[in-house]
Amino acid sequence: MIESSLAGAMVQFVIVGIGLNINQTVFRNPRATSLKLETGKEYNLNQELNALLQLLEARYLRFREGNLAAIREDYHLQLYRVGERHLFAAGRTRFYGTIEAVDELGRLQVLTDEGIRKFDLKEISFADWT
Repeated sequence: MIESSLAGAMVQFVIVGIGLNINQTVFRNPRATSLKLETGKEYNLNQELNALLQLLEARYLRFREGNLAAIREDYHLQLYRVGERHLFAAGRTRFYGTIEAVDELGRLQVLTDEGIRKFDLKEISFADWT
């Protein structure tokens, strides 16, 4: 979750938040899940928070060092279904493609039979979900 405020062409502030389902077992959304549901284990929330904070600090320190290429590479390796060929929907069009990366403007880059196509948030979805 990201919220930002602009003053003209300048960014005033950005607030970034994350939400993790750790031990939750009941959801309104049938696609939602948690660590507990995925692994069958109960987690210690304090331990998980400390582990998360350590990982965030490591990423922040990489950012401060200017190591953006490593951050971008790590991010791309974690993209859902990256490198896999799937059926997508963009508007009323269906096509096969492979997620390659996210560009510097935040657009998803998908390799299709016609070449790389770029999509903004909510312009594309997986069409092969069952």
